[in-house]
Amino acid sequence: MDVKEVLTTWMKEEKIPGKLQSLFSSECPLDAIDFVCTKNYKGTWGVTPKEVECPLVVTKVLEQLKKEHLEYFSKSLKQFAFRAIGQFTYALVLQRGEKGKFSHRGLKTFVDFLQRLCPEVLSLYLIESSSDILFDFNGNQKMGLQRKKIFGKEFFPIIGTPFYTHVLDMAPRQRLPWNELPKRIEDAIHPSKEDCFFEFNCGQAFVGASLSQKFKRVAVQDWREWSMESSRLNGRLCSKKNMEFYRGSLTKDFLDKFFRKKENEEKWTFYIKVGEEFFPPMVIQSIAFARPERVLLQVKNKELAAKSIKNFRREGYMLRKIIPLQLDNFNEEVEIMLLFVPDRAGVLGGNLQKNRVKKPKERVFSKNKGNSTHFDENFPTFKQRKY
Repeated sequence: MDVKEVLTTWMKEEKIPGKLQSLFSSECPLDAIDFVCTKNYKGTWGVTPKEVECPLVVTKVLEQLKKEHLEYFSKSLKQFAFRAIGQFTYALVLQRGEKGKFSHRGLKTFVDFLQRLCPEVLSLYLIESSSDILFDFNGNQKMGLQRKKIFGKEFFPIIGTPFYTHVLDMAPRQRLPWNELPKRIEDAIHPSKEDCFFEFNCGQAFVGASLSQKFKRVAVQDWREWSMESSRLNGRLCSKKNMEFYRGSLTKDFLDKFFRKKENEEKWTFYIKVGEEFFPPMVIQSIAFARPERVLLQVKNKELAAKSIKNFRREGYMLRKIIPLQLDNFNEEVEIMLLFVPDRAGVLGGNLQKNRVKKPKERVFSKNKGNSTHFDENFPTFKQRKY
């Protein structure tokens, strides 16, 4: 599939402006790939990605789970993932089902097998979701989760970088293309020393931490507890010590509260990764009212990209660049990164001038003087933003 030709055709059909950049991708060695084993409707295990041969340790674990003495333990599992650490070593994450008999004796036997015969497995983690759905290691859905460390470490180095990730943090299945993403973002936006960077839905804040030297200030945000732990760890590893973590989600309330503070009136670049669903119009309006110098929006497909372009155009932001991303060579679907900038020259037309980004005005209201005594000279006031 010629990605550039497909996107060029799509841009002509949808009349999408902006410059189409070259495809961002790179080859990934086998020892830097995650392998996920999921149970199908027949009760047997399927492995993804299917396009490459499984490492020996994955085959050994699958064969062990077929044995009779681990029958109940195997049936209680929904999926398990080998998260790549490098040099064919892995952190193994087991997800047990919400229902079904769980064999603690089987778990003990399985742990003994791993520690004796699978030295490639450096860590074992057990998770259980409050809903009977599969845990998504790409971080596209919110779900209640109970977690328990069985043995090993919780944090491991991100291959080829000085930063760390929690075993449950979201990361592309192929590590090395992801490692080069911060440099591609830097080349796209050319930040100055006075610019600030805000990464939303950050996971372990790998992009923000990697770019911290290029910005005056870096802020990252995520709602997950383990993301908070790994982001703060990576923040301490930044040489400029200029990265701050905020626990929560990208909402109108958070944006309004954060950017209402005078100390946050900086030249911001927003980096936002969008999952399967786009955020509500009120959130887009709040993003525009925050007046970022740039918005980098990473979406899953062309449909979400077209919707995003229309919504941000409506709020006075014009599309500058389109960067196709192939972080997973086994997946035909190509992610798209969109670079938006404010329409300060009025290119979008006069009918959009009312939606252009402006700083809210302050009005001072006083207490009703008719209810005050004649000698009361100090009237309490409050400030209100008028959009």
